[in-house]
Amino acid sequence: FAAICRSRYSPEHEFVLKQVSRQQLAALVKDTMSAPAYDHDLSPPSLNAAEPEPRLVLYGCFYNVEGVPAGAYRYDAAAHGLSPVSAGDHRHRLQRAMTLDNVNLSQLPLCFHLAGAADHLRGELGFRGYRIQQMEAGIAVQRLLLAASAAGFGGRPLLGYQAAMCDAVYSLPVLGQTSLIQIAVGPYRPRVRQEAGLHG
Repeated sequence: FAAICRSRYSPEHEFVLKQVSRQQLAALVKDTMSAPAYDHDLSPPSLNAAEPEPRLVLYGCFYNVEGVPAGAYRYDAAAHGLSPVSAGDHRHRLQRAMTLDNVNLSQLPLCFHLAGAADHLRGELGFRGYRIQQMEAGIAVQRLLLAASAAGFGGRPLLGYQAAMCDAVYSLPVLGQTSLIQIAVGPYRPRVRQEAGLHG
């Protein structure tokens, strides 16, 4: 775990388009969305209660993944499978939605979006509902970045994008959902930089 944390890197222009295997993609999505349960007050535990619906959903636009046609997908954590949402290469569409040019999405095989209810617990908890949603999204993003590092990939969380354009790729408005964060994941070339330890 310590080695993976130390090797984690957030590329910008260093992404390099290479093929990703189905096994690598499967490990990424499973590790991201199989977070262990933790105590909270949103859904009190009950021995007879059915498994609650997940509050976060993982979507992704994939290109050059072995055996997976280019397109936008929704990850079903319960079945550990991908459901196609929209076929085709969406990299140009996602690039137009970016408000900064710090990442070239044409060099990217995997672009993930975490989505959740657009009005998450707003009526019951007000702004606390939004903060809870952002906290849980942060946990999932950290898991995705560590899984990417373990696979030898780089991962770059991106907030500089137009959510409405990305939401349209997955038809999220009709589901009452919105994308919370965009994460670029893929192989990268190391940046030339000088490194030194904090302890001489």
